[in-house]
Amino acid sequence: MKDPHIDHSLSDLTFRKRSRPVPARAEPTSHFWTGVAIFVGVALIHPFYSYQVQTRLAARDINAAVGEFSNQMNKMGEQAQRQVQESARESAAAALQRRQEGVRLMGTTLVGGNRVVIVDLGQATLGEAKATLCRQAAASFREPLAGERLRVQRHRGRQPAVDVGRITCD
Repeated sequence: MKDPHIDHSLSDLTFRKRSRPVPARAEPTSHFWTGVAIFVGVALIHPFYSYQVQTRLAARDINAAVGEFSNQMNKMGEQAQRQVQESARESAAAALQRRQEGVRLMGTTLVGGNRVVIVDLGQATLGEAKATLCRQAAASFREPLAGERLRVQRHRGRQPAVDVGRITCD
């Protein structure tokens, strides 16, 4: 079946020449040489590019490692500082306890209604020895001394005792 519209429309066709000439197809060898040139160019540039990438990656990794190492060292330093402080506190507490254990009550008396205790303080100060003295004096006087004021004298062997001060028992 022939379509009358198609035959009629094809008969009116006119062909014109192009104003620009169509370039001739390139030869296959020119494509080959273009590919070779691109390959050689990439082969020449790749080592430099690779070097730059590796250098930057290595620098990033080193910076990250240095940062991590620095953080670890800071943590270790803080931990060592805490240990030193704890050790110093424990040492001070042990020294205080040794000084308090060296406090001995040598005698007690009443002078004009005032309680007098004669003590060997050892290396302790009167403030450090207060609790120990009150406890030992209460045992010696056989009554609680809470709120009582004690006159403290230092024992000096065969020489007369010397006043050290007064304390109030808690």
